[in-house]
Amino acid sequence: MRARDKAARRRMGLLGATLLLVSLAGSVEAQDAGLIGAAKQGDADAVQALLAGGLDPNLAQGDGMTALHMAALEGHADVVSVLLEAGAEVGATTRIGAYTPLHLASQAGHGAVVRALLEQGADATLATTNSETTPLHLAARVMDGEEAAAALLEHGAVVNAREGSVGQTPLMFAAAYNRTPTIQVLLKHGADPNLATRVVDVLRNVAIDREASRLLRDRIEGLRFQAEPGTEPELTPAQVQEAIAAQREFLRTDQSQRDFDSDDLIQYRADYPGGPPLARPPYRETLVGMTGGMTALLHAAREGHVEAGLALLDGGADIDQVSGDGTSPLLMTILNGQFDLAMELVERGADPDRAADTDGISPLFAVLQTHWAPKSN
Repeated sequence: MRARDKAARRRMGLLGATLLLVSLAGSVEAQDAGLIGAAKQGDADAVQALLAGGLDPNLAQGDGMTALHMAALEGHADVVSVLLEAGAEVGATTRIGAYTPLHLASQAGHGAVVRALLEQGADATLATTNSETTPLHLAARVMDGEEAAAALLEHGAVVNAREGSVGQTPLMFAAAYNRTPTIQVLLKHGADPNLATRVVDVLRNVAIDREASRLLRDRIEGLRFQAEPGTEPELTPAQVQEAIAAQREFLRTDQSQRDFDSDDLIQYRADYPGGPPLARPPYRETLVGMTGGMTALLHAAREGHVEAGLALLDGGADIDQVSGDGTSPLLMTILNGQFDLAMELVERGADPDRAADTDGISPLFAVLQTHWAPKSN
C-alpha cells in the first residue's frame, strides 16, 4: 500500500515538474512576443519598461526575428535606439536567408534607421545566404530608398556588388524599378552602368542537364542491378539520396562547366538529321541561344522607364550595348511596346539597324510586327 502511495506521489511530482516547465516556457514565449510586439508597434515606452524589467533584448522568434529586426523593418527609429542602448545585437540574423536588421531597414527604405544601425557597427557589405543580395541591393529597389543607399555607400557598401542568381548589381535593381534618385546616387558613387548580368548558353545548359539526368538514372539502375536475383529491387531512401548526391557533385565539378564542341551541341537541335531521339527536343532553347547579358539600361528599356533610362544615359550607359542574344536597348523597348523610351533612344542616337543575333529581328521589323512579337528576356 505504502509502495503504491509512494509511486503515486512520484508520478504527481513528475507531473508537477512538467507543468512548471510548460508554464515557464509559456512565460518566456509571452515575454518574447511582448517585446517583439511592442517593437513592431513602435511603443518605445513599453520596450523600455520590458528591458528595465530584465528582459533580454536579443530574444528571438522561431524564425530568428528579434525586436531589433522588427523595429528596423517598421522604421521605428526611437525603438531601434532604445534596443541598441540595451545591448541588442546589431548583426543578429534570421534563420532563413540570414537577414540582419540592416537588410530589413534597407529593404523598407528607412534611411534614418539604416544610418543608426551603421553607426553602431552594422556591416554594409553582408549578403544574405539565400539570394546573396546586400543591403544596397534591397535599398536600390525600394521607393524613396536613396537616403538609405547613400548611407550604405558612405559606410563601405560595394557599389557594384553582384547578387547570386544572375549577377545583378544595385544599379540594375534601381533601373528595373525606375528609382531615378537612387540611380543618381549610385552613379555619383561610381556605379558602372555598363556591367551586365551573366550570359547563359541555353543549349549548353540543356546538354549539361541531360548528362546529369542520365547520371542519376544510371546510378539508380546500378543499385537495382545489385539486388538479389529473383527479388523485387527496392531502393532505400538512403540509396536514392546517395544517387542524388552524386548527381549534384557532378554539377559542381569542372566536368559540368566544360565547353561543348559546337558539333556536339548542334545535335540537340530539333531539326538536326540523325540527332538523339529526345522526347522533348529543345525547340525553345535552340531558338533562344543565349540569355542574360542584361545591363541596367536594358532593364529600364524592358520596363519602359523613361526617367531611369535617361538618367543612365546621362551617367555614361552605352546606348547600343546588347544583351546575350544581341538585343539592343532600342529593340528591347520596341519588343515590349515601350515606345516612349524608344523615341528617346532614337533621339539620343541609338542604332536603328542593330538586329538581334538569334532571329535577325531589327527595330523596324519589330515595330511592324508588335502584335505577335514575343516579350524579350
